[in-house]
Amino acid sequence: MFRHAARWLLVLALAAYGAYTAWLAATASAWFALWAVPCIGGAIGVALLKPWARYFVYLVATCTALGWVAFVALGAASRWTYRGVMRTILALAPGLLLVALCVLAIVFVRGLYKDETAPADPPPGDPEETRP
Repeated sequence: MFRHAARWLLVLALAAYGAYTAWLAATASAWFALWAVPCIGGAIGVALLKPWARYFVYLVATCTALGWVAFVALGAASRWTYRGVMRTILALAPGLLLVALCVLAIVFVRGLYKDETAPADPPPGDPEETRP
């Protein structure tokens, strides 16, 4: 039950992210379409349990998390902080939650498609393999 609900939450999140970036592509810059494709592709693939969908999820989650880290690093390099450590931590909390969700998505999708990575060849010593 949990896996089923988590899968559909992931589909919903990817679809919403893809729809938002598609809207940005239509209203702001066509370059956002490059990001909408893996989001929507991942949503469709996970909904249909297609093995290739995991790579879209890995791409979206990894680039989202690394992008957030890069922007925070750029801000830190330009001496961005709030007055006081607590305000800075509170400002970073939503982004850290986003990174945690990206990691959870990767871990979940790895578990969801774990059986797909099993080798198709029979194990060594299998009776079928020794027949002439």
